[in-house]
Amino acid sequence: MTTRVAAAGRLRMSVGRATEVMHSAGVGTVITLMSLPEDARDLRTSHTVREMMINTLALPPRRGTTSAAPPPSPAAPWHCAALDHGDTAALSPGERVLLHEWLNQLADAEDGDG
Repeated sequence: MTTRVAAAGRLRMSVGRATEVMHSAGVGTVITLMSLPEDARDLRTSHTVREMMINTLALPPRRGTTSAAPPPSPAAPWHCAALDHGDTAALSPGERVLLHEWLNQLADAEDGDG
């Protein structure tokens, strides 16, 4: 699912980093809820964390377009997803691996932390 978000040009960082962030938030939410007495658990917490993750990881849809073209920025996650699903016969396997690594580094740098 995260790869599809990247392919649509809406992921703010690499698929790998986004997956790690989502996993961390999910595990933290579950552990937090489990640590509370059952009558003190607010199950809306998981919904709130989910919405926060979506807002943090995904760009809003671009208005007026239905194209799968890359957004102006950040384009690296889109290109990385395209590399995974496109015809890259012009590149050797080693070149694809290196390009994939570079695009992931760019994607993670574009989110403001890198």
